[in-house]
Amino acid sequence: PEELVEAARIDGCGEWRLLFRVFLPLSLPVIVALGLFYGVGHWNSFFNVMMFINSPEKFNLAVLVQQMIQSQSLLQEIGTMSPEDFASITPESIKSAGVVVMIVPMLILYPFLQRYFIKGILIGAIKG
Repeated sequence: PEELVEAARIDGCGEWRLLFRVFLPLSLPVIVALGLFYGVGHWNSFFNVMMFINSPEKFNLAVLVQQMIQSQSLLQEIGTMSPEDFASITPESIKSAGVVVMIVPMLILYPFLQRYFIKGILIGAIKG
């Protein structure tokens, strides 16, 4: 609101102080919510990495998990594994391990950002 800017100007705020003391704290929930959405989207990006990156050293975790699952199914189809290994390593167990490895960093990060995330989501939902 314009009144908020006028009150800050009367108190002696300049442009930078107005930005860091008024606008940024009011915008923080929205910025964190958008950052969380962008971060999760980037973390789970799969198709862009497969299309544009040729070097296996630069692949992200989603592509590495997919390649691990694919190589496991190829090994089972070819039959290069011993029968004991077939019983202990199934494609479902590798998929489950990959899902856990992909989810754990987001589960660690989300509790720290949860309060900002909820405020940012509710700002657009509450009218009046």
